[in-house]
Amino acid sequence: MSQRGNGGIIFVSSVGAYVGGPYNANYIASKAFLLNLGTALHVELKPKGVDVLVLSPGPTRTEMVDAVGVDFSKVPMNWMKAGTVAAAGLRALGHKSMLVPGGINKKMVTMMTRFMPRQMALSMFGSMMSKTMDPSLL
Repeated sequence: MSQRGNGGIIFVSSVGAYVGGPYNANYIASKAFLLNLGTALHVELKPKGVDVLVLSPGPTRTEMVDAVGVDFSKVPMNWMKAGTVAAAGLRALGHKSMLVPGGINKKMVTMMTRFMPRQMALSMFGSMMSKTMDPSLL
């Protein structure tokens, strides 16, 4: 892409990448890696004509959610449709380095990263995740 002078990459991260994720540490750590990798590549590749976006959705209805074996019905969440998230990412590619789609998700990330101590945000996220897990896994 850089040799051609154009192209685009969308990394799919997560709102959890901004805070951390008790009871889901490996998944959230991989999403935090993508957040940092993608924002760095955005700066490096922009002069070469390659657009890079880190898309960080909140709760999104996907096959993965059904396959992981946790019960998200125990926590009230505003689920987004996968197509809505994908469309938002495609619209933002070339215009932003990061996108958190959905008004509630943006407010949640802002609240947890700017207006509350990190430990409080971790506890809140951990409490939510622990309610979704099979107690024998905790």
